[in-house]
Formats: sequence, C-alpha cells, structure tokens
Amino acid sequence: MEESGQAVSDLDFYGVAKISAPDCSITYAAVYSCHLITVAAFQANNEIEKINYWDFHADIGYVDEIDEYIAAVILKR
Repeated sequence: MEESGQAVSDLDFYGVAKISAPDCSITYAAVYSCHLITVAAFQANNEIEKINYWDFHADIGYVDEIDEYIAAVILKR
C-alpha cells in the first residue's frame, strides 16, 4: 500500500532482496506478491512519483536490473 496505493488483504511473502549499491552500502527489501482484481488510481508521494504495471513486453523505458530480476523471480518467467 505504501508505494503503490493498492489495498490488498492477502500478500505472498517471497523473501528478502539484498541490494548492493555502487557506494558499497547494502539495503534489504522485503519482496511480496499479490493478485489485484481492481487497480486503484495511483497517487504520487514523497517516495514514488510514478508507477508502471509491466508485462515484460511493453516498452516502459529503463528498468533497473535489480527490479527486473526480482520481478522475473516472482513471476517465474
């Protein structure tokens, strides 16, 4: 809900992503998945200015390697 504005009652926990930045800092992020029946309108906030739903086919511009990898693992592409 925090990043996407989507309210769901049933999340599947997939694991923790360990992200190493070029400055050698390490960040951990919990990774969840869910199925949406209805997509609520997105509201930009101080953390995220836009959101895209991606089917791995449409050209949505640059996608960070980490984000692409996490999505592929969750979708078992």
